[in-house]
Amino acid sequence: MDRIRTLVVDEHRVFAESLATALSAEPDVTAVAAGGTQAAGRLLGRARASGEPFHVLLADAGLLPEAAPRPTAAPVTAPAATAA
Repeated sequence: MDRIRTLVVDEHRVFAESLATALSAEPDVTAVAAGGTQAAGRLLGRARASGEPFHVLLADAGLLPEAAPRPTAAPVTAPAATAA
């Protein structure tokens, strides 16, 4: 069985490396850490080029570029009352 290749991305590199180390302790997981989106992009490109892409990407949702719209909850409204 192939090992599960995992990329952990977080702007706090120490956290990403710690999580990758913990995941790699599992016998069927290989994990690599990246300290930001640019580093992650380079690692993803190299992995694809080598024919060994990552199976799992764990990324901090706060790493979305500022230009990207952040998801927001839709307002909840009561249905309009109808006259009888």
